[in-house]
Amino acid sequence: MSPVAPRLPGHGPQPRRGHRQAGPNDAGASTVFAGKGRPGTPALVELVDRTEGRPLGDSWLEQEAIHLVTHSGLPWPRVQVKLRKRAGSPRKVIARVDLFWDDVRLVAELAGHGTHATRRDRQTDAERAARLGLERWRLVEFTYEDVVERPQYVVQTLRSYLAQAT
Repeated sequence: MSPVAPRLPGHGPQPRRGHRQAGPNDAGASTVFAGKGRPGTPALVELVDRTEGRPLGDSWLEQEAIHLVTHSGLPWPRVQVKLRKRAGSPRKVIARVDLFWDDVRLVAELAGHGTHATRRDRQTDAERAARLGLERWRLVEFTYEDVVERPQYVVQTLRSYLAQAT
């Protein structure tokens, strides 16, 4: 399968020769690709515009999950979104989440070995899950093994969650 977007340097398969990863100072996709008439441009523009400037995620695992979702026919998620509490609450930001589908209030978290391995990491994850639940966001968590070894499980689970909301 060919990637939707280049990968982060040093993580997983590398971009093809002559391709580069967009940097933080690059213009938005709508500006860069407008009117170019290249195959795949509308899909790329939509992905970049829905990811708050972070179309590739922050880790190799997030990149793989985004690639999996975008190639499976599922609706595209927003990536690395800061979810906020309703107006009037003392804590404004509840969590920054990996993948988010606004219209169905679904969050998918990707638990890699590097950032979700210690007792403290698991405690933090549990606290975040509780905060999300209190705000009526639905949370589903996938491990490295799920994304890499059982991609159909990830796709089917997300498809089921998304279908419940419609």
